[in-house]
Amino acid sequence: MKRLCAAAVTSALILCSAAAADEWPSRPVRMVNTFAAGGTADTLTRLVADHLSTTFKQQFFVKTRAGAGGSIGVQSVASSPPDGYNFALTNITHLVLLPISNPKLGYDPHRDLTNIAYVAGAPIMLSVNAASGVHNYKDFIAHGYKAANPLTYSSSGVGSSGHLVGESFAQKAGIKVEHVPYKGASQGIMDLVAGHIFFSAQTVSSSAAQVRWWPRPGSRSRGRLGCPMTSYRR
Repeated sequence: MKRLCAAAVTSALILCSAAAADEWPSRPVRMVNTFAAGGTADTLTRLVADHLSTTFKQQFFVKTRAGAGGSIGVQSVASSPPDGYNFALTNITHLVLLPISNPKLGYDPHRDLTNIAYVAGAPIMLSVNAASGVHNYKDFIAHGYKAANPLTYSSSGVGSSGHLVGESFAQKAGIKVEHVPYKGASQGIMDLVAGHIFFSAQTVSSSAAQVRWWPRPGSRSRGRLGCPMTSYRR
């Protein structure tokens, strides 16, 4: 029997076939944030929960279950009673990439989850620390060629869209990179700003606040600088 889930970042909302439509929701509804607090998924989950609480006059509360590229949170929904009171915001990572890369994932998105509605979409942005000396794509590639060690980068977990975008970018550019997975975007962003990693592969919405710090030439600001995005629009 299919459970309740929701997709976001490249996203949809999902409803359980066993729920009684004429009575639902008669009690608080759980919405699972599958990544760490402070990132795109967390923000979007809370926005959707607030909207649904107002619309249905019932509490939709957010519970964070981060880790393993978001699969821990999705698994908690997939294994919950199929009663229409458990949602999650999911994305291409949960529904496509993780099931392909991990046959022992613990849930089958086709069997255990039902997509309800598209919520939002966000391209992946590659960003560097503003003190790196990299100001555009050409600088980035040149730095990668000259670097003695692989360029470290963050994503929201192994098998996430940011992880695969980072690896694909490195392969096509012919540079060496080292993946540093995090439970969510916010932790990776903090380490990037602090200079602990060289670049990040996160959604634009997760990166936007720091990218607005873009320093002028000669500035010593330690913000972040946006680079290429996985979108046809820049």
